[in-house]
Amino acid sequence: MSKRKEIKLDTSEVNQDILLFCAFRYALGRRTYVVGTIANIIKANWDTMHCSRRAFYKKEIKEAVDKGWAGSELIDVPEWKSILELPD
Repeated sequence: MSKRKEIKLDTSEVNQDILLFCAFRYALGRRTYVVGTIANIIKANWDTMHCSRRAFYKKEIKEAVDKGWAGSELIDVPEWKSILELPD
């Protein structure tokens, strides 16, 4: 029987940014409850994000909304659009 290696979660600021980025990429375009959760986390951390990261989120969201790839028009799109309304 093999032993499993314990994996510790690194909660450093850099890895949290990477985790949020991955969660965002997963959520954008899906019709799932996680869209609201991810949008809320992005909004809660907006003021501490580097301006290049904020610009990236806005660019990706705008493109997905414009192409009709941002999920449900009734539920998901308003969540994503709320991020577009945040200051740069």
